[in-house]
Amino acid sequence: MFELFKKTMVTGLGAMLFTKEKAEELVNELVEQGRINRQEAEEIIEDLVAEIEKESNETKNRMKQELRGLLDKMGLKNDEEITKLKGEIKDLELELEALKEEVEELKANKDSGKENAITEIDDE
Repeated sequence: MFELFKKTMVTGLGAMLFTKEKAEELVNELVEQGRINRQEAEEIIEDLVAEIEKESNETKNRMKQELRGLLDKMGLKNDEEITKLKGEIKDLELELEALKEEVEELKANKDSGKENAITEIDDE
């Protein structure tokens, strides 16, 4: 009978909504009625709480998997991928900055080459 009681308490969404306090309350009623002793009550409560936590964790994992699948379908990335992409963007920004500096140097060299050529022509 108590096995059926425990199984009933932890099935489905009821397990997630069922609190430790409520479990203690129900089991204490069984103790008061003399149907179980205190040690059995404590064991039942421990088992119920463990099952509830297990069900809750399994539900959370299923929800995470569903959410990841949905995000993948939508083309959105997870935190790890976003962090990686930010790093790649930073690398590209640094590369772009280096290229800009090279272009400025080339312009400066080109301009100074023209000045030297003008000076040589003026000297003649």
